[in-house]
Amino acid sequence: MKKILLFDNRFPDRKPHRLTVADEVASACVRAGVAAAADPAEAGALAAGGALDPGMLTEVVLQHGTGQLARVFLPYSVVLVAAGLGLAASIGTPLTGVVTPTPTPTPTPAPGPVTAFDGMWADKIASVGWYSQATGRNALYDGTSDKTYMALEEVDASSSTLRSSHLYAVDNTGTRTGPFKLFDSTLTDDDHGVPELKLGPNRRMYSSGGVHSAAGVPMIFAMSGVDNFTSFTAITGPTPATDASAYAYSHMVFRTSTAGNVIRRKETTAGNNMVLVDTPFTVNPDGTLSWGTEVVIVNFGGGRVYASDPILLPNGKLRLAYTYADYPDTLRQDIFVGDYDPAAGTVTSPFNGTVLNCPVSLTGSRNNLRITRQQENNLYGGLAAHVLDAAGNYHVAYLESAAANSTAAASMPIMYRMLPAGSQTLTAAVQIATTIQRYSTYELRIGKNGALELDFISLSPFFASRVGDYSRVKQAGDGSWGAATVMRAAGSYAGFDRAQTVQNGNAGPIQAIFCECSYSDNGNTGGSNNPTVGTLRAYALSGDSAATIKTATDPALTTATQRLATQPSALSLRVASQAVEAYRALGFLATRDAMWLQASRLPAEADFARLDLIGTRDLTMNSGMSFAQVSGKAGYAWLGDGVTGVQDTGFNPSTMGVNFTLNVASCSFDVLTEGQRAAAAVSRTFSSAGQNTFLVVPRTTSDTATARANDATTSSSANTSALGTFILRRKAASGTSAKRITRNGVSVGTNTTAATAVPTTNMLFGGGGSGDSNPSGTYQLALGTFGGDVPDAIYPIIGQINYRFKQEMGLTA
Repeated sequence: MKKILLFDNRFPDRKPHRLTVADEVASACVRAGVAAAADPAEAGALAAGGALDPGMLTEVVLQHGTGQLARVFLPYSVVLVAAGLGLAASIGTPLTGVVTPTPTPTPTPAPGPVTAFDGMWADKIASVGWYSQATGRNALYDGTSDKTYMALEEVDASSSTLRSSHLYAVDNTGTRTGPFKLFDSTLTDDDHGVPELKLGPNRRMYSSGGVHSAAGVPMIFAMSGVDNFTSFTAITGPTPATDASAYAYSHMVFRTSTAGNVIRRKETTAGNNMVLVDTPFTVNPDGTLSWGTEVVIVNFGGGRVYASDPILLPNGKLRLAYTYADYPDTLRQDIFVGDYDPAAGTVTSPFNGTVLNCPVSLTGSRNNLRITRQQENNLYGGLAAHVLDAAGNYHVAYLESAAANSTAAASMPIMYRMLPAGSQTLTAAVQIATTIQRYSTYELRIGKNGALELDFISLSPFFASRVGDYSRVKQAGDGSWGAATVMRAAGSYAGFDRAQTVQNGNAGPIQAIFCECSYSDNGNTGGSNNPTVGTLRAYALSGDSAATIKTATDPALTTATQRLATQPSALSLRVASQAVEAYRALGFLATRDAMWLQASRLPAEADFARLDLIGTRDLTMNSGMSFAQVSGKAGYAWLGDGVTGVQDTGFNPSTMGVNFTLNVASCSFDVLTEGQRAAAAVSRTFSSAGQNTFLVVPRTTSDTATARANDATTSSSANTSALGTFILRRKAASGTSAKRITRNGVSVGTNTTAATAVPTTNMLFGGGGSGDSNPSGTYQLALGTFGGDVPDAIYPIIGQINYRFKQEMGLTA
């Protein structure tokens, strides 16, 4: 029997369970990366035997201690080991499959709960989340190619704005291809300029996007070839109207094989007035679009209008669901539903048959199209989610609360009503769920089994506003709604948002997508707490389970791991690969001369953590170094003893630097443990000849960060935390901000000191080495690099990448 610390990967922020289990079970848990030895002396023995597959978390009853039972979630490979010994029993689903001998078992997967990190769509880090509900959907399934396609805006080093809209494809085996560029972003920090995706009857894919509120900048439209969704070209969009200040929130609809409409919001030059407009189009033989005259559908005479994705009705009309907001957008009230006829320029009420000429006023909307009474009852809401089922029944969900303001953490009820086919009378409103606040997204759809389901963001213990747990509630056959189920639980660093239905998803393997959003100073871009600007990754759901999407290992990892006698676990390889790919997409990897992981998930992966992922200068550890578990965490990192221990990089900038030069140089690294230290985290090897011209002490004993960057003058800036991503950069020989140090994307200090000399000995991590006045520090580090310039815009994004690496490797909360 062995004592282990068992982690629940569904909730990575929770403390581990301390269990005493059979040796074989303990070893399987450790090798799958879900447990650590409670006694460090037993870590090596429990890790021996090769890695096990960490996927398919399954709930079982596990025997532990002296005949005690515990309900736990374990990887399916571990479940089969425990069940084979008679120490685990399934809950609900029979266990099938056998454990393949090490190094990697491939058991037949049994249906299980959604796990914490599988189903990831993009290895890169999306810098913007799509704008659910207000903008047309950005994912669709195509039966002809048998692939699911998703468009998103993400980091792109080839773009002048550092962000582009890209398309990804996933086939029915889960294999992903892409990215394929749709278009460059027009603004670097526009969280509404994300791409809509539509497949035309002509077998061309169309995408539209653009800015949120930049005057004079038209929306962007792109088009693919016929059945060739890997290359897109820009096409001419509609000419802005003379009274248009800006357009946003595009909804593209093909009503016939040769005609369609783009419904979008226009801000008028009259001021304080945003209206809903339609620009009709015809499809030319070459796929380009000819645009008709803009029609104003709704004009409140002041304030804003928000519209959900239109529904194309069998009669060719478009069912619109829209809401009113005041111009400052401090309140949103009432849901209006009407059937827009583009040919006639009218909107018909589904509730009394009244035909309203466009533009429909606020009074006309309230008198004929309203399904709520929020304005007169001092209630508030937001955008609606709606769907038409096969029988013609219209279903609509909407928000209704006494809390008006958008950003206040509040309990926001989600209400539901139905308009039966052939009827003009809505069913009574019922509350079916509770979301956080009006910006928290939700999506109503017909599930793959035919049942109505609502995906929404529910309040988690970690967040007070907007992002949270990704949850689902379903309608039963009798019309009642069941209790909510948490599909993905938020952690302390990232929550979920952007619930979105895949168009035609029920015909394919993926029905829903959503994204993970940072909400802390460790990961947001530009210092903003707007989750759309701090999006980390996109996820997919197949039915109630994760859709596991296969991605290739980054070439840097493939090459480097060939030098290992023992390969890393599948989990560690995946996490490292994703970090490297994100660095590559950002353009950061191209500026590096050397890069090391320095940390990993399992104790047997010490050599993996030493690998140079750019060259072959693997880290050399002296006798004062050990690969130790990070205090209170599941992962491991190289640790200095504070006496002699340092990590020798083998990288001598004076002879090996390509990007690292006298006037342009940098290093980056992540500190995993807090504390004041006298020794440097980065230094050159001590030499009696010449001074140390490159060093970083993240947090000294006097709470300062000190640094030299190819100079002999130590700059000092106040800094009270050693945790996080540090970057020291020299960008010029001298002058304003020639030398700069940052922590988690925020400047700690700058200096004008002129460059004098590049280090002429190997660079070290964790101290100055033998002969230095501070030879070793008790550092545990991750993702150390040396190289050239680091543009200001990417500092916070590097922090995002590093934090996600640390979180999945078990190196941080």
